[in-house]
Amino acid sequence: MKKLLTIGLACWIAVCMSISLTACDSSKHKHTKEYISNENGHQMVYTCGCAYPDIMELHIDVDENAYCDVCGYYVGFEQSIEPIYPVEKSFFEIIEGLEQSDIERIEKTNFQGSIKPSVREPNECTISMQEADIQAVYSWLKSLQGALTQVSDLEAQVEGGGATEFMIHTATYYFKVVENARDYLYIDGKYYAHSSEIPDIVGGETIYTFESYSDKAELYLGGEKVKEYEFDFEQLVCVKAKSQLTGKYLYQLVTDFGVLYLHDGKHFIRNNRVYEVVGTFDFSQIFEEFTYQPPIISLSAEIESQFDLTGEKYWWYSGTNAEFDDGTILICFQKTTSYPELSVEDFMYENAESIRYLFLRPMGGQYENAENYTQIARITLKEKGRDKVIEAVQYFERISIIRAAEPNYVVYPEGELVPLEGEE
Repeated sequence: MKKLLTIGLACWIAVCMSISLTACDSSKHKHTKEYISNENGHQMVYTCGCAYPDIMELHIDVDENAYCDVCGYYVGFEQSIEPIYPVEKSFFEIIEGLEQSDIERIEKTNFQGSIKPSVREPNECTISMQEADIQAVYSWLKSLQGALTQVSDLEAQVEGGGATEFMIHTATYYFKVVENARDYLYIDGKYYAHSSEIPDIVGGETIYTFESYSDKAELYLGGEKVKEYEFDFEQLVCVKAKSQLTGKYLYQLVTDFGVLYLHDGKHFIRNNRVYEVVGTFDFSQIFEEFTYQPPIISLSAEIESQFDLTGEKYWWYSGTNAEFDDGTILICFQKTTSYPELSVEDFMYENAESIRYLFLRPMGGQYENAENYTQIARITLKEKGRDKVIEAVQYFERISIIRAAEPNYVVYPEGELVPLEGEE
C-alpha cells in the first residue's frame, strides 16, 4: 500500500502542477518556478527573475500513463523511459540545510486503524503544491530541530492504531515524518516525543485508497450471485464524487472492504458515500461482461394501456442505512393522461394492505403542464419490518407502470429524499 502512495500516485502530480506565480520577494527570496519541456526532457526555470541552474532533466513516467510525472509533458506510450524512483533521505541528514524553496510538493496521508476492512474509512491522501501548505509544513519541520526526545519502541508503539504520514518531495529526493496514534513521531526508524502540532493541508487534491486483505470479490446482480472476480484493489484510487448519482444500483460487488454498489465502471457507493474512480483501474470489465435488466412484472392490459411504459425507470439503491418507516413504501407511477385510481389488489402483492394516493390527478388548474404530472401513492404493508419494506420496494419497482419505488423515509440525512409536500 505504501508503495502505491509513494509512487503510484504520480498520475496526480501532473494534475497538481499549476504553481502559484508571484513576484520574487527580495527580503525573503522565495523563488517561483515553472517547467519548460520538449520531447527530450524538461528544465526548471525561475519566473521571479533569479538565475536558475541550466540543467535539462529526462522525463519520468513511473505510472506509465504517457505523461511525465514531473512536468506533465506528453511522452507517448511508444517511448521507452526507464522509471526513475525518488531517492529517500534521512530527516536528520537534510533538515539543517533544507530551505522552503527546496520543497516542491507535500503528500499528507491519513492511514486508518486496524478495524475490520468493511467499516474502515479509506486512506486519505492530500497532495499539495500550494505555497501556504509548503510554508506551514516547512515551519513545522524546522521547529522539530532540537525539540525531539527519543523514546523506546515499547513506550511509543500502539497496536492497531492509525497514523498520519508526511512525505516531503524536493527535486532530487524525498523524506518522511510519521505521527502515530499516540502522537509520537516516527523518523528514520526511531520514535520521538514532541510538543508540536502537525499542520493541516488546506489546498491540493485529496484522493482515497482502500486497504483489503483479499483481492477476491463476488458480483451480485439483482440479489443473485453471478460471478467471482479477483482484482488488485491496491490500484483502486478514487475521489469523492461531486454530485449524487441517480439510476440503478443493481450491480453489487462484495469485497473484503465492504459492499460496493456500482453505478458504472467509474462510480460506486460504499458505506453511503459516493466515489469516482480516477486511477487506471476501474470496474468497466464488469459492465462489459454483464448487461442486466430485472424481470418486469406486467399488470392487466387494461391498466397498462393507461400508462406510458416507455418511460425511464429508477432503481432504489438498497445499500442505504438511512432510517425509514417499517410499514409503508412510496411508489411513483409512469406518465398517464387518464390518471386512474387503482386498488391495492391490482398490484397482485399479498403483503400489500392498502393504497393511499398522495397525488392522484391535477386539480383546479393548479398544474399548468398537466402532461408532466406524476401520480404518487403510499402502500401500507400487512407484515411490517425493515426486511418486508425492502422486499416490497424490490417488487413494486419491477412493475411495468411504476417509475420508482422507495421506502418512506422518516429521517432525512443530507443527500437523501426530502419529505413529500403535505406529508409528516
